[in-house]
Amino acid sequence: MKSRTIAVENSTWNNIGDAFYQLSIQRFFSKAFPDATVVSMDGPIERAFKLGTEKFRSKPFEADYYTNADHYVLSGPIIGRNFMRIYAPRIKSYLASGRSYSLISVRCSVTGSALEEVREFLEQHPPRAIYTRDPSSLEKLQGLAKMATAGPCFAFFVRMLSGIPEVKPSSPYLAVSVYTSREPRITCSASSGLSGATVEWQSQPNARFWRYLQHFEWLNRYQTRHEVHGYEFVRPVQGHTPFPNKLFGKPNAYISYNPLCYLGVLKSSEAVISDRVHAGVTGLSFGRPVNIRQIDGRFDLFSGLPLQADGPFWRLDPDFITASHDRTLEWVKKIDIS
Repeated sequence: MKSRTIAVENSTWNNIGDAFYQLSIQRFFSKAFPDATVVSMDGPIERAFKLGTEKFRSKPFEADYYTNADHYVLSGPIIGRNFMRIYAPRIKSYLASGRSYSLISVRCSVTGSALEEVREFLEQHPPRAIYTRDPSSLEKLQGLAKMATAGPCFAFFVRMLSGIPEVKPSSPYLAVSVYTSREPRITCSASSGLSGATVEWQSQPNARFWRYLQHFEWLNRYQTRHEVHGYEFVRPVQGHTPFPNKLFGKPNAYISYNPLCYLGVLKSSEAVISDRVHAGVTGLSFGRPVNIRQIDGRFDLFSGLPLQADGPFWRLDPDFITASHDRTLEWVKKIDIS
């Protein structure tokens, strides 16, 4: 009988990119600690859902507070402006009950006095391990855990997950997932292929205006097939929304509740073009060329990687991912989960 339980935060999938690294983290801990029971745990409700004003709601049941485990694994870009309000109370409850926790594949976006507050809290309530998905976050959190390192986001290791389907329509396709602006214009000649393509991003609209303008994207004409090479355009929608016009306004829109099915669509594409960082990460994991538009600081997770230029695309040597995976697994095995 397995004597210890590890709970991995693995539920905030309204942005399906969270599922990519959370599923991978859960797999790592299952591999690293075969004698432990590794379970999924809900993330904070506020991380995945809009609660609205207190006038129109009752207090929800937050199951993560009551998930029984010996060690808790928290992940993602959580060390931001809401960390002290949302995550600090949970960490206090773990430690008060004699349990432990780790921060894995995290990003720290706070600076100045907010960073000082986070550092003071973590000094008083230290994690067993910190793994950041970019070097700058590690620099901010240095000295707060006995084990601390930076490395690729765990989403780079999704190709090791089991259960990912192959998606093979009659024509090869490009996976185009864009949500902060209009899609780029993609052109390529008959002789040069994707390496000689151009990807022309349009100017970035004001974020506040775009919240409204995107409701009218269905009025625009979007390509369903590239006129030269015959590539189809498949459009993964990574953020769930109650508005059908945003979900299905573009031709060949793809949405699912199953992250493994998303991974199948990205894996089976010829290239990934997106402003979603985790669409690019997973595309690289599967050896696909990717073109990712830089929107904000989350783009840092590509820093320090040996990316290779291929026309307007990036590629990443599969051997680098394999070596990083093996090195990271050995690091995880050393975490004290007692």
